[in-house]
Amino acid sequence: MRIRAYEPGDWRGITAMSGLYPSYVPAGGAPAYWMWANRVWPEERSIVAVAEVRDQLVGHYAILPFRLQINGEFVSGGLGVNAYVAPAARDQVSIFQISKKARTLAKDAGLQVLWGFPNANYRLILEKVEGWHCVDLFKAFEKSPQEDRVSCLSLDSIDPLHPEQALYLNDFLDGCVSSALIGVSQTYTAWINRYSRHPYSEYQFHFLRDGREAVAALVTKVYQDPASGQTRGHVVDLAACDDAWNSEIIAALECYFKASVDKLSFWPMNTHFRASLTSAGFAQDGFDTYMAVKVLDSNLECLIPELTRSEKWHLPMGMSDVF
Repeated sequence: MRIRAYEPGDWRGITAMSGLYPSYVPAGGAPAYWMWANRVWPEERSIVAVAEVRDQLVGHYAILPFRLQINGEFVSGGLGVNAYVAPAARDQVSIFQISKKARTLAKDAGLQVLWGFPNANYRLILEKVEGWHCVDLFKAFEKSPQEDRVSCLSLDSIDPLHPEQALYLNDFLDGCVSSALIGVSQTYTAWINRYSRHPYSEYQFHFLRDGREAVAALVTKVYQDPASGQTRGHVVDLAACDDAWNSEIIAALECYFKASVDKLSFWPMNTHFRASLTSAGFAQDGFDTYMAVKVLDSNLECLIPELTRSEKWHLPMGMSDVF
């Protein structure tokens, strides 16, 4: 058994393993998903470690590089994704061995801070064995849109690849200043790579306007939950020109979704948006999401108390690879 860095052509073995998890990667979609997740979405090519037994890949862990803004300064960060070991090899290799190799590769590449959203099976390993720090264990804020909700804002769907609309979206995102102190860049390029170029998930781009003036840009996704049979409207990403618009933004989205979804769902976004969701009657009724961080650069360990305060983060659903 070998634990090693990704080599050209390994995507074939990796995507074959991905096919074992059809609920995560649709059948036949693994090559396109791997290309998007590892070469299109991140700001640089991903850092990947694999486990190999008798020339067959049986384990995988990837770190997607992104610049992380912390209190106005940028550091080299990375999102950990797709940690798995093929069922037949779990008595020969542990995910800890693979993720340890990936972290070494990431540190050698200059990454300073990692974050991730591991599932319930992996959380304990991250904290107790790998030394990650919990940021939060939270549920999505959810609510059935109210029929009587009204808003002064109008919602326009846009095509982010249309030249003129792309210019407006680019300018708007460049002009937004988030109240959150920690997060990844909300730029036109980041949104296109994350949402528009995703191989099989359909996202919708919108502007919310006060008259002709845009006050928010957002990305939504409608999801049919097979377990409950409910239709859910997910607000996957959102950039607002001012937190003062939060309540009107939420009201406008309830108006927009009330005829088409059973539940409207947000992540906490930031401390101001969380308060506005609570005031609007949203409750943390969604599924559990666990977030953790790992500091690789010893010079940044002083930031751990800051990094582990969830209210400091801008946390849209799009920070995770799940949505």
